[in-house]
Amino acid sequence: MNSAAIHTLELDGLGRLFHSPEHIIFLSESNLHSTGSCAWNGGMAPVKGWLNLKVSGSTHITDSPASTLRDYARAQGITQPLAGMMTAASMDSLRVTARGDGDCRLACLVTAGIQNARRAGDPADEQPAAGTINIALVCNQLFTPAAAIEALLVATEAKTAACHDLAVVSPVSGKLATGTGTDSICLLSAREGDTAIDYCGKHTRLGEWIGGATYDAVFDSVRACLSLLR
Repeated sequence: MNSAAIHTLELDGLGRLFHSPEHIIFLSESNLHSTGSCAWNGGMAPVKGWLNLKVSGSTHITDSPASTLRDYARAQGITQPLAGMMTAASMDSLRVTARGDGDCRLACLVTAGIQNARRAGDPADEQPAAGTINIALVCNQLFTPAAAIEALLVATEAKTAACHDLAVVSPVSGKLATGTGTDSICLLSAREGDTAIDYCGKHTRLGEWIGGATYDAVFDSVRACLSLLR
């Protein structure tokens, strides 16, 4: 990987984060399973980490987003599959939060742009402004498919709570926004384990961690974005 202007961060028990003006790359210490709405390896897929690629709000992607992300990863010397997202948000908007105990490690990685704020149910529009909240949850535990979806549900609720508490307003409806029109989210979890997580709702400790870590990361990232716009 090209080391120019790249900062690294060790995520205890999970892997290493590489942060540059052009991208954020997380590489795991072990093989992972991704569940989410990624442009590259979306749905459910085996991956080695996460790529969040900075693109211009006016960039015209000639290849498919998946091909663009894959080719970018290969240019960085990464041949393993990653869960890939794109955003026009500044990579300086990255916020990282962590939770866990001796056995369970969880991290939430967030970048945010908020110019494209929307409320779920707003009238659809075909030419949105640039602005996306991208969320990656990383956990060293094995999840059942249902629990993985539940984790994404809890994290999405936490994102919406953060947007509400910051009084983010949709320019379309004039009501409190629930996010942006192009948000993406994924859970990167262990591919193997002795026991799988069956539940991670708000009555569980893991659900508490997912909600709290996501809320804190989204709140801080979106608040920083809003401060630049006001």
